[in-house]
Amino acid sequence: LYNDFIMSLDGGKDGVAVTGNAAGRDGGALYNNDNIVGNAVFTSRNVEFSRNTAGSLNSGGAIYNQNGVLNLTNVSFTNNAAGRLGGAIHNWNGEINLSVEAGGTAAFAGNTAGGQANSIPVASNATNCIYTRVNLNVAAGGVLDMRDPMSGVAGDDFFGPGNIVIAKSGTGQLRLGGASRFTVDTTATNTVRFTHGGGQLY
Repeated sequence: LYNDFIMSLDGGKDGVAVTGNAAGRDGGALYNNDNIVGNAVFTSRNVEFSRNTAGSLNSGGAIYNQNGVLNLTNVSFTNNAAGRLGGAIHNWNGEINLSVEAGGTAAFAGNTAGGQANSIPVASNATNCIYTRVNLNVAAGGVLDMRDPMSGVAGDDFFGPGNIVIAKSGTGQLRLGGASRFTVDTTATNTVRFTHGGGQLY
């Protein structure tokens, strides 16, 4: 799938699976591409992305998000793989809104990049991008189980400054697995911020 404007995928009450897709380039199942920040919006609910693969030199096993917005509610990522970065999702200068509804569950498990466990790498390094965000909203009784670690890089000498924000909200549980690593290029204009606005963090 390729999206450069507005696309939605709703699994309905029973849910659907997007599985077994392979791309020779970035984004095994979806490339969400926006040349103007915020205009490519992909919205999905009650979907599982499973066993999708990006190329051996490419990123985003299931989804590659460049400058766009991903609105994902009750969406799980399992056993996706990329040769380079982002076992589940690669987020470059975009925004990801991961939500779990009350009593629901979403999981990131078995996703790999370059043979190593990885869920979402976040890259922020463009002069027209103020913040690259991952918003994690988990409602009461819900669980967002991120067994695969995240990663990120804020700023780049070539592409420009960057700022990353990872924000948890809602009263549900956020479970983090592995060792998530974020780095900042050595200038004062680059930042990585984590905010915890409620609920349990494991």
